[in-house]
Amino acid sequence: MAASGTSNTSGLIFGGYTGGFIGVTQEWDGSSWTELADLGTARDSLGGTGNSVTTALAFGGRTPAGAVANTEEWTVPATVTNTTITVS
Repeated sequence: MAASGTSNTSGLIFGGYTGGFIGVTQEWDGSSWTELADLGTARDSLGGTGNSVTTALAFGGRTPAGAVANTEEWTVPATVTNTTITVS
């Protein structure tokens, strides 16, 4: 599997092999794992990089026969906060 993150309370793991190729993506918050969206292509022996759980790349790897291991980007949309603008 591969991983990204910058602390012991914020990280992602993705991909791997448990008797078959997996595309699982999970987030670590310092105390528990949460299942997120899976990789588009299940694989193992892949590389991963990223500076947090909001931005990561999965690249390369070994896939089931015939599958292509493309680079995949993980991003979390920014939270939009409602703002009131008062004009005088």
